[in-house]
This record gives sequence, structure tokens and C-alpha cells, in this order.
Amino acid sequence: MRAFWILTFITTATPKVAIDAGHGGSQHGARGICGLSEKDVTLAVSQQLQNLLQASQRVQAFLLRSRDSDLPLEKRAELANLEGASLLVSIHANSSPLLESVGVETYFLSPKASSTRLRHLVDRENAGFSQTEKAASSLLQRVLGSLKLQAAHSESQRLATRIQEHLATDLLAHHRGVF
Repeated sequence: MRAFWILTFITTATPKVAIDAGHGGSQHGARGICGLSEKDVTLAVSQQLQNLLQASQRVQAFLLRSRDSDLPLEKRAELANLEGASLLVSIHANSSPLLESVGVETYFLSPKASSTRLRHLVDRENAGFSQTEKAASSLLQRVLGSLKLQAAHSESQRLATRIQEHLATDLLAHHRGVF
């Protein structure tokens, strides 16, 4: 007769969601037709998102930027990781010189931009911030990092698709896609 032990690990920790209000400080981002800066819009939307998520009592939401301040991209990721965030949501309000470019679009973590247009958008969004990348100290760390990225990629894509569908439907906005 064999004895089998089934171990069930139940986590009581509430998942943490880091909310990144895009731009800030000297980085104004896009300018609206009435002169409103993207950094102000993203901060207001981020604060509302934090309130909604906190009210659900299913996650603990925190802002990476709670006021108009410069916060480099590297620091944003570092803060999310230090706080043990399960998810990082970055809020942006893009613009286009083309009048027919209207609607909502959702981006998710991907190892590479899928088109020239997206590479230009990423470059524009990240202008003014250094893009230092620390090399992994060993082959094992690089392999493990790659595996984590692959697992996160498919989950991120599924979440981005659901967010995009809800945004387009709830805002009655043109569905521009998931990238």
C-alpha cells in the first residue's frame, strides 16, 4: 500500500497591482486639442483605476507616481518589483496627427515591437529616459528570465485582449487592436 500526500498551498496574500501613470514631471507626453497634457490625464485615470480596484477588495492597487514628478522607466519597474506586484498597468493617452486615428488600443509586454509604427511609438514614448539594461550575471539567470518572460507573454496577451474588448465596448470607441 502506498501513501500519497497531496500538498495544497493556499496563498492568503492579496495580489498587488502597480499602476503607472505615464509620463510626468518634465515628460508631458501628448498634448490634447485644448492643451491638456497626457501626464495629467494619465495621473487622473490612474487614481480612478486605483480607487476602483481597491473598492473591489480583490487586489491591492498602488500608484507608482502619485503626483506630477519625473520617474524614469527603470525606477518604475524597480518600484513595482520591490512592492511585489503581480501586474503592472501603464496608462497612456496617445495622439496622432491623423484625424482618422481614433479609438482605443492596448499594448502588452512583448520581446519586440511587431511593426515599424510600434517601434516608433515605443521610441517616442520613452524619449528622455535612459534605456540601461543590466546583463544577467549567469547563463542560468538568463535562461530563467527568458522562461518567465515567455510565461508572462501569453498571460499578458490574454489580459490585454480582454481589456481591449471591454474598453472598446464600454467607451463605444473604435477597436484599434492589441499589440
